[in-house]
Amino acid sequence: MRRWTFFLSFFSGTAAGTMWRFDLALAGALVLAGIIFWFSHIFYYRSRSRVLFLATIFCFTFGLAAMRGTLSLGPVSRPLDVFVGEKVQLSGLISAEPDEREKTVRLTFTPDHSDEKIMLVAGKYPAHFYGERLVVRGKLDKPENFETDTGREFDYINYLAKDEVYYLINRPELESLGASGSWLVSARGQLFRFKNFFLTRLTSVLPEPHASLLGGIVIGAKRGLPDEWQDRFRVVGLSHVVVLSGYNITIVSEAVLKVFAFLPMLWGLAGGAGAILLFTLATGASTTAVRAAIMALVALLARATGRVYQSLDALFLAAFLMILIQPKVLLFDISFQLSFLATFGIIVGPPILQKYFQKVPERFGLREMTVTTISAQLFVLPWILYKLGQLSLVALPLNLLVLAFIPFTMLLGFLTFVFAPFAYLAYLFLAYDLWLVEIFAALPFAAVNISYFPLWLVALVYLAYFWFGYKKRARR
Repeated sequence: MRRWTFFLSFFSGTAAGTMWRFDLALAGALVLAGIIFWFSHIFYYRSRSRVLFLATIFCFTFGLAAMRGTLSLGPVSRPLDVFVGEKVQLSGLISAEPDEREKTVRLTFTPDHSDEKIMLVAGKYPAHFYGERLVVRGKLDKPENFETDTGREFDYINYLAKDEVYYLINRPELESLGASGSWLVSARGQLFRFKNFFLTRLTSVLPEPHASLLGGIVIGAKRGLPDEWQDRFRVVGLSHVVVLSGYNITIVSEAVLKVFAFLPMLWGLAGGAGAILLFTLATGASTTAVRAAIMALVALLARATGRVYQSLDALFLAAFLMILIQPKVLLFDISFQLSFLATFGIIVGPPILQKYFQKVPERFGLREMTVTTISAQLFVLPWILYKLGQLSLVALPLNLLVLAFIPFTMLLGFLTFVFAPFAYLAYLFLAYDLWLVEIFAALPFAAVNISYFPLWLVALVYLAYFWFGYKKRARR
């Protein structure tokens, strides 16, 4: 109870701070109330009041989390606001991996002596790289929300703000000043260069869109896959496959541990942890990848200390650390939200649903995969309907048909990088995935748009899930 009170207080306090810019004086008063409750619990009730102890945790944690959430928003008025709508000239650094699209590239630019970033929407050529210093000339604008194909307003302002991006320059003039002299930036840049070398190698031995799909599956490469294919993957509910989901990182983590199994335990665990960290950084450290990496590292720590690994605790610890560092991901990063919900469903769903799928054969792990996939789909569905308004009617069968072969596809992707002849085998798996996606996406009933799915209904569905789970657990 104490653990869940802490997490509930932390999540709700952070949400309140980032959503409403919580009054710091009120947050401080809550922290003070928590301290008073604690002294009362210890000295007056002699540690015998459970309610007072839980109130201590709630007030103290909620107050501090609300402060953290509010402070993460920064000042109401930013220094560059006065230049919005005007042509500016700024020097600075490309501070994130370039995000290549079909016809443009998005560069995250951090001006000198500032933490507020600018999104540069530039042509793909000449190519620019992470860590490159630039002089930028162009009209400074603020991003605006826009309407999606499903008729929903996409909160683009806060989506960019979670990464401290508050401005936009379309088609800027760019003048390169060379690479940054920072060793830290240079080291991370080397990881991105190796990633690009990996993708170039795949492109040299596989046709498109197979090479781009394999790059997305293995290392989360965003470039190359045409818009029409990205739309198809979205319609059939398989977008998570091409952006390096937590599932892919988990596969890599388990493979890494097996590779280092021949070493003495501590050396093997240290090697495994280092490899997981480097792989996560090289793939761009998306929120789903970071979440999965933290859970894998917690599993390694549990193994090193001889403790039992509790996946649910690891999931909440990962969420706590990520939100503590970057509070805005809680409300404004749908990748983080869906990754958390899917993993939560995979952990708590199978023990409850297992008995309803006794007729599904256990051979080749078919029953386990079916129950796991359904659990994940059940937990992400209400949030997808609320945020995106699109219900894929073929997502479940297609996930079952595709996910079973993702570990083989990833293995063949790495082998193809080393030995080109494995490209023939990789091509077969990729052609199978693309064929399924093309066939299912063309079905007239593949997906339906839900124009309105209210938040209260989302809450009601999740409450029904927890009530059902609680009743089932009480009967066991």
